[in-house]
Amino acid sequence: MQKKLEKRLEKRQDKLDGRLFQPKRKNQVFRQKSNRIKYHNLIKTYLRDEIGEVDYNLHKNYLLLKDLLGTSKVKTFKKEYLEGKGFTFGVHTGLSDQNGKVTPIIYKYLLDIDGDKIKVSML
Repeated sequence: MQKKLEKRLEKRQDKLDGRLFQPKRKNQVFRQKSNRIKYHNLIKTYLRDEIGEVDYNLHKNYLLLKDLLGTSKVKTFKKEYLEGKGFTFGVHTGLSDQNGKVTPIIYKYLLDIDGDKIKVSML
């Protein structure tokens, strides 16, 4: 009984501002609700900033390929043409093994790179 009482009276340190507080629940880690919200918003903002550039380039590449292919299933483009349109090489969502050759995939588009020619096909 004494240990339970001591445990309840034990002060904790808030994860956001580091201030000591008396918890009202045994699983409470933040001094107040606003600290919990602010803490998790900071973590999400940091994550969005960290992966934002990659996500932006993937999304831009996807929209460009979707626009260029239109209703076609397969088209071939020169590398310089795609670069001129703003395509960013080096970001992809997956890799595929096509006849022993590893080719990048951007969402539902397969990019078969052969020198300066790139054959884009829909999966």
